Amino acid sequence: MKNIKTLITVTMLLASVTAHGQDCASGALMTHEAYKYGRFETRMQSAQGDGIVSSFFLYNRDLGCNWPAENNEIDIEMTGNRDASVQFTTHYPGPWNVTQIVPTPFNPHAGMHDYAFEWEPGVVRWFVDGTLAYTQDAPYVDGLIYPMRIMMNLWAADAPSWVGVWDPAVLPVSSSYDYVRYYAYTPGSGDAGTNNNFTLEWTDEFDAPLESSRWEVSEFGGFGGNYCTFVSNNVTTVGGELQLDMTEPLASTNSLVHFSVDATSLNLSPSDAVYLNGGFNGWCGNCN
Repeated sequence: MKNIKTLITVTMLLASVTAHGQDCASGALMTHEAYKYGRFETRMQSAQGDGIVSSFFLYNRDLGCNWPAENNEIDIEMTGNRDASVQFTTHYPGPWNVTQIVPTPFNPHAGMHDYAFEWEPGVVRWFVDGTLAYTQDAPYVDGLIYPMRIMMNLWAADAPSWVGVWDPAVLPVSSSYDYVRYYAYTPGSGDAGTNNNFTLEWTDEFDAPLESSRWEVSEFGGFGGNYCTFVSNNVTTVGGELQLDMTEPLASTNSLVHFSVDATSLNLSPSDAVYLNGGFNGWCGNCN
């Protein structure tokens, strides 16, 4: 390889809205810490409307661009086109997933209800209002091996066969969370959950502004198949609840942005590629 002494400069004209979603602005957040195994609880009310997805889930967020080779995810999702069910899913490398839509005797968009899942080696259990609703314990669950962050978001999906046809006319809508709790996996020494295998580590009741030491709020984030841009203004704590708002899109603003990389110490060849990674493109250099 030849040592190329150069300064790589890239100039982009970015539109703050059109970078990700053009139809709506919404909210998303995640814990700074990732957890391997445990019990995860929330009390929440989802948003109603075709195309809308409300969530409480775990995701292996700390892999950079190594997706889907190390894909792991455990979901609780409510789709706004269904008023008497919730959806439970696990995701694996491939990518592929296993999903079960479970009927509920209530409308999850009409009031608060308790949801939880337990993740142990080889098994995931989901609970609704304290009752076991669904279990995955097949061999494929052994593929859940990576620490994952607790995440919540509200988004509009480009997936008519799954969630119905998205119509921005339903805006504004909101999802709300009364609390989030994390229990560590402590088999043989716990005092909560199945077989007392879990111990409470922390609870966030959302009685005060979000703790920046625990939560990371998305700013101008998004992902493929999502009509919304995630912005921090749409994540608030109000009346002892965390609220994610989906609203009209932000006014489009163009900004000239310069990226510079000092490559004088790198051994580069003419075939090497340079990727820009960060929140501005929502995922990684070669994804968007």
